[in-house]
Amino acid sequence: MANLRKSNLQNCQTTCYQRQGDKLLSPENCTLSIEFDHLENGLTWEIVTRSGQKYYYRNNGEDIELWSHLMQQWFRVDQVDWFPGKEKVLCWDNFCAEWSELPLD
Repeated sequence: MANLRKSNLQNCQTTCYQRQGDKLLSPENCTLSIEFDHLENGLTWEIVTRSGQKYYYRNNGEDIELWSHLMQQWFRVDQVDWFPGKEKVLCWDNFCAEWSELPLD
């Protein structure tokens, strides 16, 4: 797994959710750290939820991948989409985050 360089990070506070069908469940505060020009793949981000769960994602230029701590390898995210009816909530498979306050421009 690629480590994020602390000197090149943007850290943001946002709200994260679990997606179950057409519902957003378990909202909690989370910190999103984005490295825009990571040496390996251009864009890498880490999400840490208030409950302590960590998610590592990367954009490899073709797909978005999630790091599996259990398997010690990257897995392709099957579904990336904006949650229907919720402006600025982006989902990767069943994990979603509020993106309205994030510096993506």
